[in-house]
Amino acid sequence: MTQKYQGNNSNKSSQTSSKPLVSVLMPAYNASEYIEEAIKSVSEQTYTNFELLILDDCSTDNTLDIITKYENKDSRIKVFRNETNQKIVRSRNRLFELANGQFYVIHDADDISVNTRIADQLALMKSDDKIGVCGGFLQSFNSSGNLDVRKYETDDAEIRKRIFKSSPLAQPSCMIRKEAIIDCGNYSEDFPVAEDIELWYRIGRKYKFANVPKILLYYREQENNATHKKMKAILRNTLKARKKYKNDKAYKFTFSDGLAFFATWFMQVFPTRAVIIIFKFLRKLLVIKNG
Repeated sequence: MTQKYQGNNSNKSSQTSSKPLVSVLMPAYNASEYIEEAIKSVSEQTYTNFELLILDDCSTDNTLDIITKYENKDSRIKVFRNETNQKIVRSRNRLFELANGQFYVIHDADDISVNTRIADQLALMKSDDKIGVCGGFLQSFNSSGNLDVRKYETDDAEIRKRIFKSSPLAQPSCMIRKEAIIDCGNYSEDFPVAEDIELWYRIGRKYKFANVPKILLYYREQENNATHKKMKAILRNTLKARKKYKNDKAYKFTFSDGLAFFATWFMQVFPTRAVIIIFKFLRKLLVIKNG
């Protein structure tokens, strides 16, 4: 179950309308080291008619104290807490249920959005009401500084050509139309650590894809994050999603897609560290191609 955290809201300023157009959804678990940067990057957006919903998933550090402090300062920020640890998929789905906006911004607790992110994505989404999900470019970084820039195709047709080879939308940078979630459903718990890819397939049956052609997010890379720790599970469930939708009429599964499927399957036999190295190498090739 999820409950509203009852903090002291007496000093909160009124900074937004009663019906925000955009809901920024931030699940958090033991995120005390970085979450203040994430919150500030949202609160300093040039677009202001949003709510920031933060769901604490039973953190054991002082994450709840930090987010409550910001809730007390800004009326756009609302803090909730799971009564038991629910993990990321259930937490994201619960945030969908709590959201009041017509557009959902996915935001992890350790990433940093550029201050025009919401404005840029909202402008693109408003330009075509058939766009169901919209991403953008990422600037990867770690404690040593900036790493590579991840670029993605921006046209729906080109994005669809990549959907069986790599994830054509970066979940941490995405804005999703509420209507698309209502039509297509929430994240599935049957595809752990690849739940975003499976959701994109479902949304793509009825809606268009898009990416804003500029850096929208600074994506923090950590050696202990889910991408590294659960690489084999990501491969396994990505293949599961591709297999499920390869005959769907909304997509075209090509011979080269089949080769990519086999290569991804074969990568599972390598040690996790080797898979990470291969994954990073392939990502660099993608960056060079799109650069």
